[in-house]
Amino acid sequence: MPDKSIIDKLISNTALALVLIGVVLVVIGAAGGWPNPALQVNELGWRIVLASFGVVIAGTGGLLLW
Repeated sequence: MPDKSIIDKLISNTALALVLIGVVLVVIGAAGGWPNPALQVNELGWRIVLASFGVVIAGTGGLLLW
């Protein structure tokens, strides 16, 4: 049986997908953007909102994993 791809694993494990999405949002909020594709968040307020949503989403995924 061949190994599942990462996408298949994330689809089958929703809690892990939520944690990953939350971490990505926190990184975007903390760094102010993503290098490729060029995504820039220059305003401090939006960076705080992105990081806060990321913490909430990752926390929800963590609770589902627990």
